[in-house]
Amino acid sequence: MASPSPGCKIWKHSKKLIFAQRRLSALILRRLHRNTWRTSSTLRIRGWNDTCRAWRSQQTLRWTVYGSQWQATGNFAEIGRLSVAA
Repeated sequence: MASPSPGCKIWKHSKKLIFAQRRLSALILRRLHRNTWRTSSTLRIRGWNDTCRAWRSQQTLRWTVYGSQWQATGNFAEIGRLSVAA
C-alpha cells in the first residue's frame, strides 16, 4: 500500500491535486465535504488511517487515508474541483 507522505495528495482521474497540509483535521474534511459533494451526500469521518465513504445519488466513492495522504477512487464524472484553503 501507499506509505505516509507529507501533504495531502488526491488523485482524481488523471489529475493530481496536492495540498500543503501536514495533517487533515475534521474542519478540512468538512470543507472537502461542502465543496465536493453539494447535495444528497454523506461524509463519515471514522478516524485517522481509516476509511471514509461518500454517497452522491447512486454513485459510491471510497476515500482511503494513509497518514496525511489521500487516494480517491471511483466515479468522478459528477464531481467538480476541490477548493480547500491551504
